[in-house]
Amino acid sequence: MKRSCWQTRPNGNEKKPRRGVCPPPYVVFEGTSFSSKLCAVPHVLEQIRTLLLSPEEAIVEAAMTKQLGWLRSLIEQYEIHSSDALLVAARNRDVESMEMILPNMYYPDSNEMKDGACAVFEKAVVDAARNGHLDTVRLLLPKLDYVDENRDAAWAVINVAAARGHLDILSFAADTADSGGEPTDDTSGALLRAISCGKSAAAIFLVSRYYRIWDLSKGLEEAVVNRMDAVADCIYGASLKPDNGTSFSDFFVLLVAGNGYMNALNYLYHRGHNEPSLLGFAFGGAAFSEAINVLRMLLNTGRLSQDTIDQALRKAARSGCKKSVEFLFGNCRISTQAIKNAFEDAGSITLSKYLYKKLVDPAESVRTAFQNAACCGRYTFLDNRDRIDILQFLCSTGFVPDKLICEVFIATIGNWFAGIVVLALCNEACISAEVTHEAFQRAAGVGSTEVAKLLLSKHNISLSAKEEAMMSAARNGRRDVLKEICASEDWSLEVLDKASTETSDASSLAILQAKKVAKLKSSMETSAKC
Repeated sequence: MKRSCWQTRPNGNEKKPRRGVCPPPYVVFEGTSFSSKLCAVPHVLEQIRTLLLSPEEAIVEAAMTKQLGWLRSLIEQYEIHSSDALLVAARNRDVESMEMILPNMYYPDSNEMKDGACAVFEKAVVDAARNGHLDTVRLLLPKLDYVDENRDAAWAVINVAAARGHLDILSFAADTADSGGEPTDDTSGALLRAISCGKSAAAIFLVSRYYRIWDLSKGLEEAVVNRMDAVADCIYGASLKPDNGTSFSDFFVLLVAGNGYMNALNYLYHRGHNEPSLLGFAFGGAAFSEAINVLRMLLNTGRLSQDTIDQALRKAARSGCKKSVEFLFGNCRISTQAIKNAFEDAGSITLSKYLYKKLVDPAESVRTAFQNAACCGRYTFLDNRDRIDILQFLCSTGFVPDKLICEVFIATIGNWFAGIVVLALCNEACISAEVTHEAFQRAAGVGSTEVAKLLLSKHNISLSAKEEAMMSAARNGRRDVLKEICASEDWSLEVLDKASTETSDASSLAILQAKKVAKLKSSMETSAKC
């Protein structure tokens, strides 16, 4: 008997079945009475139910029951959405049905997928990977029509296959993903999934394939923790290969990042990697990362030199790592010179005050630290608030001479952090009117608008000093500074004309001309009122 189906269901209130799930038997008969004789022949009722299916329901039914002839006739007869049918066929590993449905997922005479089809393909192929259906993955994964989407789907398959240990699917998906370009390090989560699920073969496959690209440090930690010795040995071997993108020493230091991978470090240490230079390199990295457990472990090896400890203290202090600094003072012997170096380069106000208390003779170190914080010595890594606080704290100790404060106040102008330094020091008692005058002239000459604006707001700059600075700014084409000075006073036409003769810069001339026009207009309005 040839099957057929109506385009509409007789019961308009009947709920459509869930995607990929066949409706329960006889739901379409709800509220319908049949004779007892008819009810006694369920195969007849089943045929009636089939005849009453909508085209969408029928194609799912055909795919579910693997009736290829019926499926073909439905596809040829109706323009219907085939997503549910594809999901059902994929779940059943029915390659023939999928091959029949696939053309219906594209627009006619086009290689472009219909709306929503790509998401259906991805769901079907990931489900297939999860269930170990290689044939389905081989069929569907290459069909995704955009390279980026293809790679996304391929990596989704890799993640699932790695966690399930399906090596054949893993290999095929990796080939597909790599054909779209070299993977990035953010894809390395697949390795961690394989390890966490105890799939050694999958983990070894991934390490062997991607060791040149991936950061394997966390993978080694997880492998050691999960006692997957073969995987740990594979990662270790990969870290030593000459074509690895990361040198072994760099890989060793990566293990101290964040909280540190203690188990991985112990593994490498007991594999013979206990050279003092390598341990010292890692010790400095652990101090920078505030990986206290790693610091303790490396310190307990007894293979760290005093110089290594001193250098780690300085690195921690420069980076503002208070926990590391406190640990080192609490567990190591620190040389006097190391304390001075750390204090002079302290990367936060908290550490500056902490280390100041450790100094035996603070005077010289305070002066050096002051010059460093003011960017007139060694550069120190500080945020603006810490730089201001440190400069003011150092001045408050009484060990920074007034002469040095005034020299730095002027010398810093033109440097990157000039505005911050001037802001920190402008209220010091030694910053006299003469010092302010010199600083203002320097700011105008070098075009330090931030400093000029700050001094205009914080200090009572004399009219003559402003005029002198105006001429300097005009002469050197410092238009932004010139604009600030012009706005600070109601300048006479005579002064504005004089400044105009000092410059050949078109923008500076325009600023002065605008100021002159405003002055003339104001004078005319005043005369008219009189």
